[in-house]
Amino acid sequence: MVGFGTFVIASMLPLLAQDLHTSIAAVGQLLAGYALALAIGAPLIAALSSRVDRRLLLTAALTLFGALHLLAAFASGYGSLFAVRFVTGFVAAVVTPQAASTAAMLVGNHSRGRALGFVFTGFSVATVLGVPFGGFLAATIGWRATLGMVGLMSLGVALWTWLMVPGGLHIAPLDRAAWLRLARHPALLLVVAVTVVQASAQFVLYSYLVPVLQFQAGLSSVLSGTVFGVLGVFGVAGNLLGARLSDRIGAARVVQLALWTMLLAFALWPLIRLSGGHWLLIGSICAIWGLPVFACNAAQQARLVALAPDLASASVALNSSGMYLGQAIGAGVGGWVISHQGYDLLNWWAMAIMVLAIGVSIRAASAAHKSQLV
Repeated sequence: MVGFGTFVIASMLPLLAQDLHTSIAAVGQLLAGYALALAIGAPLIAALSSRVDRRLLLTAALTLFGALHLLAAFASGYGSLFAVRFVTGFVAAVVTPQAASTAAMLVGNHSRGRALGFVFTGFSVATVLGVPFGGFLAATIGWRATLGMVGLMSLGVALWTWLMVPGGLHIAPLDRAAWLRLARHPALLLVVAVTVVQASAQFVLYSYLVPVLQFQAGLSSVLSGTVFGVLGVFGVAGNLLGARLSDRIGAARVVQLALWTMLLAFALWPLIRLSGGHWLLIGSICAIWGLPVFACNAAQQARLVALAPDLASASVALNSSGMYLGQAIGAGVGGWVISHQGYDLLNWWAMAIMVLAIGVSIRAASAAHKSQLV
């Protein structure tokens, strides 16, 4: 549900820009502000809520998440909508890392990769079903009603969470010493840096996918939204495959393979415009992009947990923060590129940043190997 609420705005950027009388680049900053709040909130809330029962924490966060979406549906203008989305980002910062850490608590070490992969399958499903459906709803009944539906569904998920998650689950308190140990662990910090940089690369293009496809391929908002579905379908498949591979060949190798695959997709992106927006080519390139996306996220989490199990709560929270910081950076960079250079250069910026992510990942693997030898 949080994945749906996070990404649904991306499927309705042109409608929001028209209704709020602003530019695509400006509306894209709704994504950046939301992601920045998540980046700030994830480690802060993890530290403040470490003693709270996981069922109570997740249920309360989902309830507030739903209420804020209902409030956003009645926003009077761009400023008020931005403010509500920013606060919503802080609430969402509770769910992602704590859902991952809760899943890890419920299974043994041998199944940790699959459990974390299952959590990120939810984000894949949100892209497969939620984002295209959200784009269709926004085009049919308006963005306000769509956000209202997200709010109501979130309240339903909150009730389901309360009923299904066992009570009495607590994590080890995150004191100052734990954060200091994390800050002094170079391998962990480099792995988190990989998350920041690769997310930045992706969201340069992903944040503006609907208007990009309208401009480069002549697709409507609804058809552009279906591309999110293609990304999500292959994201689900790649996530399940990546979870299994993480347990077999190691999470670091899965991450490296995922980064190279995404780089290939960005390199092929200009073919979409050159082909006149042929639907089979669009689907193929987005399939290549979607296959490694969520596999990379889950493998990064497994990578952190394996490096320092006793710091897992802190490192997973920081990694979630890094993911959303990357999203904020990517959306901000993408907005600047659109305003100053146009849509056609977005994929080249994404490629340049992804090359940096590959380099950081190689360095992180080396640092992790050295730390294990000590």
